[in-house]
Amino acid sequence: MNPLFYNSYILFSDENMKKIENAKIALAGIGGVGSITLEMLARAGVQNFKAADNDKYAEVNLNRQLFAVKETIGKNKALAAKERLLSINPNCRIEVFEDGVTVKNMYDFCSDADIIMSIVDSEAAKTLMHRIAKKNRIPVIMGSRESLESASRWSVRAQLWDYKNRPDLKTFGETNHPEFERYPLEEITQEMVKEYDE
Repeated sequence: MNPLFYNSYILFSDENMKKIENAKIALAGIGGVGSITLEMLARAGVQNFKAADNDKYAEVNLNRQLFAVKETIGKNKALAAKERLLSINPNCRIEVFEDGVTVKNMYDFCSDADIIMSIVDSEAAKTLMHRIAKKNRIPVIMGSRESLESASRWSVRAQLWDYKNRPDLKTFGETNHPEFERYPLEEITQEMVKEYDE
């Protein structure tokens, strides 16, 4: 038993702790929700991550984003996440995607993950990740904070698409973006993604 995760071993059986330690989590979007999610997973015992974000920390992030401190201002969020997770557990293995999830790297980001966590703003990127996830039967968890217009804007929403056990599920894109979903994956360019989000 790893003493670092003593409290997790109290909650989970040895078999389930092994699953937690060996799981590979691909998380895209390391802002307010994504940074807390990554840290809690690392503290629970997850050791294998893919972290994607093309943004850099700025002073406006200091009030609400866990990895935003004076030392990380101007640093890529995925790189800052790697440093933070390694400071918690040096045994973590973190693959960093500094460009975020793009048409060029989306297969590398998604294909061998056990769970994909989509916490990005880009509707096109969400749609692409879901398509690859369904093809490979990988569950997707999407999370976000409530909108500013909501009375409960400090709460977090999460939704699961369990493509592993429900391969018949409609994808996020089929439900929300059928006009973008119809393009064959091999024909989609980064320019199309940018244009769709705009």
